[in-house]
Amino acid sequence: MNTFNTNSVSSAASGGGRAISRRQLRRVNTKIVFAPTFAPQVVLLGEIAQGWRLIKPLTVNFEPDGLGWIASDDEFAIFGTGGTRTQAACDYVIALIEYHQLLARYDDAPSVTLFGHLQSFLVGTE
Repeated sequence: MNTFNTNSVSSAASGGGRAISRRQLRRVNTKIVFAPTFAPQVVLLGEIAQGWRLIKPLTVNFEPDGLGWIASDDEFAIFGTGGTRTQAACDYVIALIEYHQLLARYDDAPSVTLFGHLQSFLVGTE
């Protein structure tokens, strides 16, 4: 089975002023549930960063953008970019966690609804 290795997250985490620390994004091997051959996709499940776990499968799509790759999902409209698919996936993971942290701060009805949906996929474990 293929694995998605977040070891290269350090380069993505250090370059964008992101709120996620390098320590939080230590190397983990997340199982890719399956990788369909019809499109460049992976399905993530399990630990995606230190203290963060996907409890439902989440499909991440990859597409070239001329300078590298875009990793995105159809569930939350989150995306990440990078020179390689791995870098784009790492940037995507950071963006997904930041989205969780952002929504957690708001108590208006639309944000609460979005946050509830996000929590049905992504949970903090620490």
